[in-house]
Amino acid sequence: GDTLKVWQELNVDRSGMVSLAELDGRTAYILGSFYDALITKFRDVDEAKKVLFIDGTRGLIRYEFIKTVTSQGLVKQNGADDLFRVLVDPYSGCITPVVTKESINWLHRIAHTLPKAEKHRRRLRGRSNNNNSRDNSPNAGSVYSRGGRDG
Repeated sequence: GDTLKVWQELNVDRSGMVSLAELDGRTAYILGSFYDALITKFRDVDEAKKVLFIDGTRGLIRYEFIKTVTSQGLVKQNGADDLFRVLVDPYSGCITPVVTKESINWLHRIAHTLPKAEKHRRRLRGRSNNNNSRDNSPNAGSVYSRGGRDG
């Protein structure tokens, strides 16, 4: 097939890079919204990890993760299961799927590529009348592979 044509169809914004938002906008939005909630609620990612992994556990199984993120007000109940599936750490060494501190580190490394939650877009628009501000569109950023966790 025509590889260039396929690439052009995937690279919607013609940036030369294919973003997660271009491949899977819903997942990119879920991750971006969660990251924004973490940064809004906690001072930084390390503080968030201290709260999420309060007992020093290696990872949170589905039930524990959903209970923790919903009780902290980071995600609504109906979105917590999807978030868990996206953040599961395939390299945790655990038989049961878990979200780990490394999952949160990975999210932090790719956060600059994710679309922001709508409430943050409105707040940013209110601060600046400059239409040339940072691109928070669903097509902003590039894809990073979780494979090998090297970002």
